Amino acid sequence: MGRIKLTAKSHLLGNTLPLLLVFMVLISVITLSGDFSLLVSYLFRIPALSALVSTAFSYRMLRITLSVIGIVISALTVPPIVLGADRWFVLKATGEETRVRDVFYFFGISRFLRSQSAFWYSFFIRAGVFLFFQFPAVCVFGVLYSSVKYGETAYAIVISLLISGILLLLTGLVFYFIYSADWIVYSYIIVSDDTVSLHNAYILSSEFAKNNIGKICFLRLSFVPWWLLSVLVFPLFYVWGYYKQTFAVLAYENKNQDNPL
Repeated sequence: MGRIKLTAKSHLLGNTLPLLLVFMVLISVITLSGDFSLLVSYLFRIPALSALVSTAFSYRMLRITLSVIGIVISALTVPPIVLGADRWFVLKATGEETRVRDVFYFFGISRFLRSQSAFWYSFFIRAGVFLFFQFPAVCVFGVLYSSVKYGETAYAIVISLLISGILLLLTGLVFYFIYSADWIVYSYIIVSDDTVSLHNAYILSSEFAKNNIGKICFLRLSFVPWWLLSVLVFPLFYVWGYYKQTFAVLAYENKNQDNPL
């Protein structure tokens, strides 16, 4: 495990770290600053521009319209950037020469559609499974909220519901942690072979996880302190790249004849 992380660190040296900053800036600008309605609220403080909107209704509709445009732009742009970043990490892991244009590999028409399908296919499945595992905790917290807000409940019952909800929450996180290992190299397979289907990519990723479940769990747990450090925001630029590069190296070093990586 230590050797894999050391190899990943070596790949992050040189021009990779500045490129990671570019990735994060692009994604942040698209997702956080993509709310055009916020920009409109500032622009229309200028008297000359505010005169263009005659009523409060037209102003509200303009903000809603631009917000929807921002959401659509984010939804269309994030998947190819995310998969382009994964392609960069795979190329670094295999020792191939990397160029900045590799990040924009999925902005071609056919590849763009593939990146959208691959990203949202995995996103909605994992989101659904996560909500499934957390459903019992949500129900308990809902009962706790209702009992506290709408009626006088014994202190012991409130504490019992709170503890039960926390235990169910943690249990759901553990189950999801184990389940999500099946997707750990899914994106790396997608970016390494343009011909493999989304379903087959998941099957290959799942088989990889079963054969390396111990390594995967230990590696993911070893990053917990790093992710906690990321609350300071700036370290996130490095931790995110370090995490992705580590699993790109793990996938490459454990490849087999059935795995397109």
